[in-house]
Order: sequence, then C-alpha cells, then structure tokens
Amino acid sequence: MVFIALGLPLLAAGSKRTRRLIQHLRWRYYRHNAKIEYLLARLPGFLRRHGHKTRPDVLVRLNKKR
Repeated sequence: MVFIALGLPLLAAGSKRTRRLIQHLRWRYYRHNAKIEYLLARLPGFLRRHGHKTRPDVLVRLNKKR
C-alpha cells in the first residue's frame, strides 16, 4: 500500500487521466482529503509537488460554475 500511495502521484504527473481520477476521488471522499493534505505537507519536495497537482480545487470551481 505504501508503494501504491507513493506511486500514484508520480503516475498522475505524467498521465492526465490518472490525475483527473485522483482529483475526483479526493473530491468525493473529502474527509480523507484532509488527511492526504496533512501527509503531503510532510513528504519530500518532489513528491509534494506531484501530490499538489491532484488537489480537487479545480473540480470544486467547476461545480460552482454549473
């Protein structure tokens, strides 16, 4: 599970489809998103940058427009 958790943000950096999937999951399970943000703050810089790309903020803005 640890390797999957570390590998998904790296995969999302290169794949738009994976990034959108992770954004959707983080938006849908917003309670767990706070835990993910807490963990991202403690990761090394290169992993933190890739993890921030999967923030669900974009989806929240799109839903407000609709």
